[in-house]
Amino acid sequence: MVDKNGNDVSLGITNIKNIGHDVNGRISDDAVIRVALQEQRRIKKKFELAKKAAQHAGRETIREEDILVVEQFMSEELPE
Repeated sequence: MVDKNGNDVSLGITNIKNIGHDVNGRISDDAVIRVALQEQRRIKKKFELAKKAAQHAGRETIREEDILVVEQFMSEELPE
């Protein structure tokens, strides 16, 4: 799949391992599985929050704009 900016998007175990190989030539399968599981959980949470943003906007469909809003909120630091 390709996004609207032409970036190739494919996230599977092999793709995750290939990303890791860009950093280090040797990566265990256990390490790849751990990263995949963590990212799967993070992605699910992002969609859960995006669903709320879509519902707040009166929609059922999650749009890219909802993801962008969620990412903005997730990246903001809380004041000390």
